Amino acid sequence: MPSRIVSKLSLFELLLMFENVLFACIGNVCRSPYAEAALRYHFEQKKLPFQTSSVGLGALVGEPADSFSMALAKQKHYELSQHVAQQITREAVLNAKLILAMEQEHVKQIQKLYPFSIGKVHLLGKWQSNAEVMDPYKKPKNAFETMAIKIDSQLNDWIIKFYS
Repeated sequence: MPSRIVSKLSLFELLLMFENVLFACIGNVCRSPYAEAALRYHFEQKKLPFQTSSVGLGALVGEPADSFSMALAKQKHYELSQHVAQQITREAVLNAKLILAMEQEHVKQIQKLYPFSIGKVHLLGKWQSNAEVMDPYKKPKNAFETMAIKIDSQLNDWIIKFYS
């Protein structure tokens, strides 16, 4: 009996990781905003009261999401039209329960800048042999399509891990 309680508590604690999810990339105009919008859409469909946000390690502060990212998001009913790029901050990292980065280098940079983040920063592609989502910025539309496919697939793996 006690092992069942521990299992349920562990699952509950894992679910709490989704309470406030922060996505990180470099410019905060392509990958992390798309991932944020995709997970927010999932939360809204399930009527879950969780928060998502995104930042860049070298953000193009004040810029909207890339037009290709916006178009792909719109096709999937993800809301990305109000996105404004933001630089990563200590407060954002402190508030996040889970931080999902697009590349291993981003994980390392976040952990170096904010050592207290160790343990809550992970690669979005963690469940796919640590697959990275390469930056499509200033590349053709097909690079963004590949980005969207990877992000949707990798997010789905996180959702399955925590909700199945």
